[in-house]
Order: sequence, then C-alpha cells, then structure tokens
Amino acid sequence: MEKSANYFVVGVFVSAAMLGIFLFLIWLASPHDEHKYDYYTVAFTDSVGGLEVGSDVTYKGVKVGKVTKLRLVPSNSEVIEADIGVEKTTPVRAHTKATLDAQGITGLVRIELATENSDREPPARKDGEQYPVLEGKG
Repeated sequence: MEKSANYFVVGVFVSAAMLGIFLFLIWLASPHDEHKYDYYTVAFTDSVGGLEVGSDVTYKGVKVGKVTKLRLVPSNSEVIEADIGVEKTTPVRAHTKATLDAQGITGLVRIELATENSDREPPARKDGEQYPVLEGKG
C-alpha cells in the first residue's frame, strides 16, 4: 500500500511542476509593455519605403513609441497613413511634424517627431479618423 502512495505523490508533484512550467511560458510569451500610449495618425504624401509596423517613433532622438499600423487611404491613393503609439509624456501638439529618418545603412526607417516650444494646441481630430492626425514628411 505504501508503494502506491509514493507513486501518487510523485504524480501530483510532476503534474504541478508541468502546470507551473506551462503557466510560466504563457506569462513569458505575453506582452509586458507597461507604457501608457496616446495614439495618432501620421499622414504621408511621400514614399514611406522602409517603414514597417513595429518601427520606432522618436522625439528628438529619444525612443517614445512605435508604429502600430500602415495603410493606404482608399479615397486618396496619394496618402499613406501610419498609426503610431506614443508615450503619454511626449509633447505632441497640433503642429508637431513627423519626418522619416533612415537608420544607417540597414534600410530601416523610423518616424522622428519634433514640436516647436511655442505650440500649445492639442492635435486636431479629422472627420472619419480614429485618432488625431499629424502631418508627415518623407
């Protein structure tokens, strides 16, 4: 009888260990992004070659966010929109300019934001857009 009890204890221990490993792997694979983001749409009329979903968004050289979505505007094929997530502490205003900045020889591109110190107006939200729209330059 004692021999069977040992197998039961070993089985419970192995099952609990496997469950713990499984839960740890789920936790490890989940996103751990604890930043609070504000979202904006940047409208580009130039080529955005090299810009990808997940590309960095910087403010005066400091990484403050990432590109979350790229799309063509159905009503105007000349405009490409990039949705970006930017940390809430970043000073994004009505006249904030977004420019594309190549990162060395890799061909990767990031969005560089710049705001004038005198600009205090919040960005405007256009009709039909989910987020406020910023002007982008290629």
